[in-house]
Amino acid sequence: MNPTEAAWFDETLRIRCPSGKAPLRLYKFLSSSSKYFALAMHELFLHSRIRLSSRRDFNDPFDTQFGLDFPDSDELLVRCVEGIATRTNTEDYLQRVNNDLEVVRSDLSKNTSAALDKMGIYSLAESVRHPLMWAHYADSHRGVAVIFRHGTDDSFGAFPIRYQDEYPRGSIGEDGLPLHLCFVKGSDWQYEREWRIAKPSAAHSYLELDPSLLWGVVLGAKASRETYSTIHELIMRRAAIGLPGLRLYQAEVEESFELKFYQFVGEEDWRQIELA
Repeated sequence: MNPTEAAWFDETLRIRCPSGKAPLRLYKFLSSSSKYFALAMHELFLHSRIRLSSRRDFNDPFDTQFGLDFPDSDELLVRCVEGIATRTNTEDYLQRVNNDLEVVRSDLSKNTSAALDKMGIYSLAESVRHPLMWAHYADSHRGVAVIFRHGTDDSFGAFPIRYQDEYPRGSIGEDGLPLHLCFVKGSDWQYEREWRIAKPSAAHSYLELDPSLLWGVVLGAKASRETYSTIHELIMRRAAIGLPGLRLYQAEVEESFELKFYQFVGEEDWRQIELA
């Protein structure tokens, strides 16, 4: 991360966390109707692995899109391309520079788009309370929200999304592409309060996590008995192999437009609890 990007992320953290404290928990909403649901839960609970997505999988067509500006002079463009070639150990860009700079500009645009398609992304939410998150990402409240530990350190590798009205643009430089703009979304999406993991060239691959980062799971208000059984069995199997225990919660709809949450405390007993 270059100094400009580091400063940008620091500023974004101040915007999203004005108190100076990052959220202690992050939530991943998952649909129980997905054919990959049981596999995803198995990999996460028993093997501490999450599967990264591609921007091509997203419901927001503007996500991970930004305008790309090139240097004004050919000399600066050559220096940028030489910097990229040096870091990537490839001479392809340099050969193109020697032949036709317009080809280079076109080639860089195509390569940027391809690189963004291959970016591995894992989106999480700062809150489990918003009904629309359950509706859009957890099968209309039939799915689950997995809870991950978070905090002030970067062991989890998630950074907050910056929400803004203006379409993002960045300039290609000697230090590479403005990939921090993969953490920008339109203001209409700010209710999601998203944090994101992004890994180059890792779309549709698995990312290993420290088992202690997994905290618990919340069943949606309309979760089926089958979903409950799947989650409960995996929690028991996880404990049997010596991994850190998980907390089990249930969302409920009561006489308000807000969700209520209950924690499983043994047998058939649940007690009401506050979740962020």
